[in-house]
Amino acid sequence: MAKCSCIGTYIGDECETNACEGITCQNEGLCIVENGAAKCDCKNHFFGDFCIQHPCDSFCANDAKICSIDNGVPRCECKVSYSGRKCECPPVYRRQKDSSGNFLKKNGDDAKKYCSDQGGFLTFFINEKEHEEYTKTQRENPTDEWIGYTQKYPEDKSQYLTVDNEDAIYRNWADWEPNSKNEHCVELYGEGHQDFATGEMNDLDCVIELEFACRFSQHCP
Repeated sequence: MAKCSCIGTYIGDECETNACEGITCQNEGLCIVENGAAKCDCKNHFFGDFCIQHPCDSFCANDAKICSIDNGVPRCECKVSYSGRKCECPPVYRRQKDSSGNFLKKNGDDAKKYCSDQGGFLTFFINEKEHEEYTKTQRENPTDEWIGYTQKYPEDKSQYLTVDNEDAIYRNWADWEPNSKNEHCVELYGEGHQDFATGEMNDLDCVIELEFACRFSQHCP
């Protein structure tokens, strides 16, 4: 008895039915017929009935920059000072001390270099969460201290870089700050200021010597 040999995604005695009709595969997936039934053939590591799911979905923590697939395993590109397979370990901050255990004081530029030489960064904040974590739980000494921001252009007091050479996204300026194009460094106010409790920032001449903390990555499993 003669029978039809269907091609493509058509099935049925006379190849009258398109098995893929009404099936929309996402993310470049293609609808195919396998053993008489329609299914999505997913691409680019997507999976699931309609190729909607991806191994990187909700995998990386702390707003990691990029998730990619390496030999079938998700890999996260962490933001600066974050660590761990999923970027789950946030930075730690350490107020720097001399050999006698006294808090170090340096000018703004030397503080940045000192932290860099230790394998870290002069403390800065990517977002409000980091700022609050530092000011509420990790600040070792409540005095004026340098933080890792630098005026981007000598004649423009409105734009700043963080010490990893990225545009400073999070800033928590005190009222009327920054107020001078000649003050190229930034301090975090200590307890002698009315804005201490909210961890507000002030532009300051880099030659002044202040205490400082460095931002490090954790040794995260």
